[in-house]
Amino acid sequence: MALPLSLFPIAELYVDSSVAGMINGSVPLFAAVIAAILLNVWPPRRQITGLLVGFAGVVLVIGLFAWVLVRAYAIGRQAAHLEQPFAALAAHGIGIWLGVQAFINIGVNMGLLPTKGLTLPLMSYGGSSLIVMCTAIGLILRVDRGTRTQRNWLEKEVSA
Repeated sequence: MALPLSLFPIAELYVDSSVAGMINGSVPLFAAVIAAILLNVWPPRRQITGLLVGFAGVVLVIGLFAWVLVRAYAIGRQAAHLEQPFAALAAHGIGIWLGVQAFINIGVNMGLLPTKGLTLPLMSYGGSSLIVMCTAIGLILRVDRGTRTQRNWLEKEVSA
């Protein structure tokens, strides 16, 4: 398992630091796979479980951010369809804000972007950031409720 760890300083000399950061992030999974396949040495079950749960957790968090972004855009499209321009722009703007802030934070933690000091929305501990982000999500929910109410009212009016 020393091979990947010895490659990191060499890689850092010849490639950009962002690529070296990606190599450093993949070392635990890569080392476990090499040990299991080539050396026929199986890591303890707890170690394998920890690696897989960590990887699954990262995929889950990124997937949830993607879902929130898609929902914000869908809410904005619905508001635009019902001719509510402010609500549509607010939902789209908050979705872009949340997505860009999450992208920058994830990129900084992977070493792909320079540090900016942005928190991960709804995850990182920061009092004012958390309050503002919860308020923004509340605004998106209010736009969603308003568009659903107007759509239901229009459907009742058309059917009558």
